[in-house]
Amino acid sequence: MSVKMVIIQGSPRKNGSTRFLSSVMAQSAQGAKAQVSEIDGTKLSFKIPGCIGCGSCHESEQYSCVVDDELAKTTAGLVNYDVLAFATPTYWMSYPAQLKMMVDRMGSLVKFDQSGSVQTPLSGKVLAVMATGNDGMEDNMALLEGQVKSLAHMLSCQFHSCMFPNIPRDLSTLREDSRLIEKAGEFGRLLSTAKEHHL
Repeated sequence: MSVKMVIIQGSPRKNGSTRFLSSVMAQSAQGAKAQVSEIDGTKLSFKIPGCIGCGSCHESEQYSCVVDDELAKTTAGLVNYDVLAFATPTYWMSYPAQLKMMVDRMGSLVKFDQSGSVQTPLSGKVLAVMATGNDGMEDNMALLEGQVKSLAHMLSCQFHSCMFPNIPRDLSTLREDSRLIEKAGEFGRLLSTAKEHHL
C-alpha cells in the first residue's frame, strides 16, 4: 500500500523558493509511488485565528476543534495521512503566522490521560519539515527545526527534516542549482517510504 503524504504549505509567496522546492519534493515522492496531497495553510478560512485555549477539545471525545471553520476541519483531517510534511520559509526564528495557526489548532488532536501521557491519533505517523532560509542554520533555522522536532517527539511521531539555509534570493538562480533540486528530490523519496521503514 502506498504512503499517503500531505504537504502543508506555509509560504505566503506563490512563486518563492519554498513552493518551488516543495513541488520538487512532491513530484519526487509521487515518482516513488506515494499518494501526495497539498494543503495551502496560508489560504484556510477561519472564524478565530489559531487557538484561544478554551480547552473544549480536551473535554470532548472527538479529536477536533470545536470552532466550526475550515481551519478546524482541515486540521482534523490530518489524521488521515501517514506523512505530514511542513513546507515553510523561516520568518523570525520560526514559521509564518499563517502556518502557526494550523500548528496551534493541532492541539485539538491531543488529549492527556490521568497520568498526563499524551493520547493522539497522530502517534506513529511521520512529521517532517522542509524549510528555506536566507541565512545560516544557526541564524533562526536551527530554532525552527527544533520546534518541529519537539512537536514530533511529543506526538510520538517519526521526525525528518530537510533544511535549506543560505538559499538564493533569486528564484531563477535556485532553479538552476542542481544540488539543491536533488536535495529536495531525495527528501521526497525518503518521505515516500519513511512510514514503511518505521513500521
